[in-house]
Amino acid sequence: MKKLTFLVLLFSFFISTQAQVTITQSNVESLLTVGTTITTYVDTISTSFDIGSTGQSSWDFSGHPYQTVIDIVNIDPSTSPVANRFTAGNYATYSTVDVGGVVSESWAHVSVQNNIYSDIGTHSIVYEGGEEGIKTITTEFNPPEIIYQFPLTYGSNWSQSGTRDFEIEIFGFKQGFSVDYSVTRTIDAYGTLTMPDGTTIDVLRVKN
Repeated sequence: MKKLTFLVLLFSFFISTQAQVTITQSNVESLLTVGTTITTYVDTISTSFDIGSTGQSSWDFSGHPYQTVIDIVNIDPSTSPVANRFTAGNYATYSTVDVGGVVSESWAHVSVQNNIYSDIGTHSIVYEGGEEGIKTITTEFNPPEIIYQFPLTYGSNWSQSGTRDFEIEIFGFKQGFSVDYSVTRTIDAYGTLTMPDGTTIDVLRVKN
């Protein structure tokens, strides 16, 4: 299995030109309009990089290598193949990626309401070695996993414990398992980020 190392773990919605960045629920909802696309750059080779200091900082990834570009498309949740399973989500995304000849399609359902952005569940279909290698992976978060708690600003933090339930189907055979987790997320830095395509945006950094 190929290891994917994401280029940067930053919540990179452009909101303000002020020294400190604040992100609200309405800011995020405006970026989740059906038909719009969020581009993610993935580095599958590097094992480490300098994420900078806490507090006010800046990040320049204009020269950082990346091997995969993933376009995540915002879709109508009802069009997802697992819409009936993740009814608590009011937003959904679709993406497809090819890593070393292994192609996968993924759908993610999220909830953005009451000043909370939470993951409801995901569903992926992996095509490896032709039709005979098809497998599906479905993940459900119980309770929904709080990814962001609005308003987001430097110093914000929140904690949660829960279970991630996995269901894997290969050759028609299903198996499932659960993983308990406990996580604390902290906004520990803010500043300007330069993307690989040269775009410059104001960001908040989320430490898990």
